[in-house]
Amino acid sequence: MENLESKEVILEMLDTLPYPLSIKEAKTLRYNFVNKAFTELFGIPKDYLIGCTSQEIFEKSIAERFYELDQKLIETKKGIKDKFTIQIGSRKELIEIHKIPHFAKDTNEIDLIIDTFCKLNQETTADEILRETEIFFQNIFERLPVGVIVVRATDFSIIQVNPYFANLFNLEIDQILYKTIWNLEFCKDREVLQKYLNLAKEYGYLQHLEEKCKLKDGREIDVALHIVYVEYLNQEPWYLFIVTDLSVIQQANREIISLIQKEQELQQLKNRFISLISHELRTPLSAIVLSVDLLQRFSDKLSKEEKDKHFEKIRTSVQTIIRMIENSMHLEKLTTEEFVLQPTKISLKSYIKDIAEKVESIYNFKNSVRLHINEEFEVETDEVLLGLILNNLIGNAIKYSNSESPVNIYAKLLENDFQIQIQNSGEPIPKEEIPRLFNIFFRGKNSAHTKGYGIGLSIVKKAVEALRGSVEVESSQEKGTIFTVKLPRRILNQ
Repeated sequence: MENLESKEVILEMLDTLPYPLSIKEAKTLRYNFVNKAFTELFGIPKDYLIGCTSQEIFEKSIAERFYELDQKLIETKKGIKDKFTIQIGSRKELIEIHKIPHFAKDTNEIDLIIDTFCKLNQETTADEILRETEIFFQNIFERLPVGVIVVRATDFSIIQVNPYFANLFNLEIDQILYKTIWNLEFCKDREVLQKYLNLAKEYGYLQHLEEKCKLKDGREIDVALHIVYVEYLNQEPWYLFIVTDLSVIQQANREIISLIQKEQELQQLKNRFISLISHELRTPLSAIVLSVDLLQRFSDKLSKEEKDKHFEKIRTSVQTIIRMIENSMHLEKLTTEEFVLQPTKISLKSYIKDIAEKVESIYNFKNSVRLHINEEFEVETDEVLLGLILNNLIGNAIKYSNSESPVNIYAKLLENDFQIQIQNSGEPIPKEEIPRLFNIFFRGKNSAHTKGYGIGLSIVKKAVEALRGSVEVESSQEKGTIFTVKLPRRILNQ
């Protein structure tokens, strides 16, 4: 994506150049890019030029001259400069053309021919246009999202470096310029690098050489190294080094793989969850159907106590279904990070008492749920998430509690947080199971004879994390099982 955006930026900049420029495919000699100045010079619309050859556009003498220069460039694999006069409409123009080869990454053969033109009989001289060109390409050079240096081929000194390269190596540009390339450890073996340079000189281009580069602080990073050998006209030859930080690409790949894995895991969880919920819904639905059927068929024969018993079964079954649906909805939101926090001021003691009483009635708990909260105090948190945490923890404490012991709830203020503890005296949770308690669908050995489908504690964990809090578990024969939840006293809007 980054390379695509860079290409679009460069093409936009090329289109605004004050001098004519064209790019054509070397194999077919068909134009695939011309800028605005090119179309103005020759008086031909861009749409007509793209995809055509010079022979299809220009008059015979111009077309033949272009073809001759193109063939010479392809044969020599070197840039060409030439001057000639062309007839454009009713006027003659003295034109200087620079032809520059571009080499393909895979074959080291010329794949593109870049032409730049300047009119020598204008007030603007060729030297001035070349200076403008230099400024233009310097701007591109400094904005490229890869590291680039230009190295003199005769003594291997660095004569150009862009900011990305300097940042990559944690150096200032002044610390790199005019030093030799051997001062920068592109690869550990100097002989290997010399071999790369020789091959680049022979073939014109070497691409994607993966090496480890040593940084100033001693760390090593993986890079992809591209080397281009440039010899243009009679000028001094030089190497162009393009360095890509592979750690960025590797990190992006890891993130993509992680997202794919999460998506796959989420889909598997959804499939398993749907299957489990479908199975679990049968029990309360069957109870409702059976009780309704008995009430319809034997209403006149059933006593008031028997009718009340069936009505109670229907009520508890409906509440079970509602809880399952609500838990499913909340789990979906928390898992997909769609939940938006809504801070609300809550009187904690009263709030816990109300929820405890509701949960007690749902489970028809014969022993009491005892609150050990000395005073009323106010917190500002998300009421829905706090309700999910308390409903599930109190419900679990009741389900797995010793039939002769109460469930105890403690709450107190800390410096910046508040703490809630829920304790029961049921069978202790095995130590090896505690790290897995909050995994979705996990059910321990103690839950074999207790109804449930293994998502309650997963919801608790996700709700606590959404509130930027923590939840811990202790379990022993002496103290029973204690869930400790710590949450911020005040949360902010997201």
